[in-house]
Amino acid sequence: MVRALAIALALLFAASALECRVILDQRARLQAWERDAPKIAAAELAGRQDELVRAGRWLHEYYSSETGLRREGGLVQDGEPDFVGISAWLFDTYLRHRLQGSSEPAARVAVVEAIERTPAWQDAHRAKRP
Repeated sequence: MVRALAIALALLFAASALECRVILDQRARLQAWERDAPKIAAAELAGRQDELVRAGRWLHEYYSSETGLRREGGLVQDGEPDFVGISAWLFDTYLRHRLQGSSEPAARVAVVEAIERTPAWQDAHRAKRP
């Protein structure tokens, strides 16, 4: 009986030591990823200027379109660029989807779907109904 308990205790100790090593390895990998993430993001963004200009023009047109927010000035509001809209839809939604592997058209669909869930879009479309 004592022998069986000693063997079980030794096995539990070995399993605990192995689990501790796995946790320490994962922690080191996470720290390396956190350290390298900005470099990886910068490399992914390099050379995307033309794409971001296309996406910005598309978003501007979408904002002014009948299916969009129906804003006469598009991404220009009160004589200034709509920095909130640009940051939310181009950088947070569009670019995040592109960096996750979505195509340009799929990222645009994600932006449209997100905009259509906003009160601003719903108000613009509720006001035009007969």
